[in-house]
Amino acid sequence: MQKKFNSSAEDKRAYVESMLDAELMQREARRRKIDQQPRIRTQIQRILVRELERQLEREAGETETQPEEIEKAYEAERSRFELPRMVRASVLVLRTKDEAASIRQSLLASGPTARQIEELRRKHGVTGARQGDLGYIQERSKHVADPIRSAALAMTKDGEISQPLQTQQGWALVLRTGERAAVTRTLDQLRPMLETRLRLKRGRAAVDEAKRQLRDAAELAIDEQALESLQAPEKVATPARAGKR
Repeated sequence: MQKKFNSSAEDKRAYVESMLDAELMQREARRRKIDQQPRIRTQIQRILVRELERQLEREAGETETQPEEIEKAYEAERSRFELPRMVRASVLVLRTKDEAASIRQSLLASGPTARQIEELRRKHGVTGARQGDLGYIQERSKHVADPIRSAALAMTKDGEISQPLQTQQGWALVLRTGERAAVTRTLDQLRPMLETRLRLKRGRAAVDEAKRQLRDAAELAIDEQALESLQAPEKVATPARAGKR
């Protein structure tokens, strides 16, 4: 608004005229009882309710979050903040056990290189865009079934190759290609996130409590018999915008 009053005289006049027009138009809308139309009343009601909810949430959010609250929230979900060890692996699927054993022996003899693994994945990898790259997996990874998952997690060094494993698709070789160590995210790392979450939780609780108090003060009760015969209200048609057919 300050920018408007620092502008030229023409801009100032246009600004004031737009405010006058808005005031006069809303008066005319009320004279025509547009504000009493069901669709408009519903929109106004929704705006008022949402603004009240936001005010209650802001007021509740202004309360300082105590360190003990944050620590308690961290401990309650500590297991979610612990990322387990993960292993990256590729799988090759061969038609026979002898073929799988032969490829394994060849790779062990020369030491598998990234280029070799890539070529073998293109030739013997399972179908799909990843061509045998399993990505990073852990004990709870559902997209990789045993015995492949267990074999991958049992390996301790990059470049290791499993014994041939019989699967529904054929005989598989599992190659370990990487690892991510287990990580526990600390309280200090998660403090801002936990504080925000607690503030939002207080806000939702404040809204729920306000609704309860308003119901109690109004001494309202739901007529269960009338509730059974209640029909869902029909949607109010939205007028088509000008220029659209």
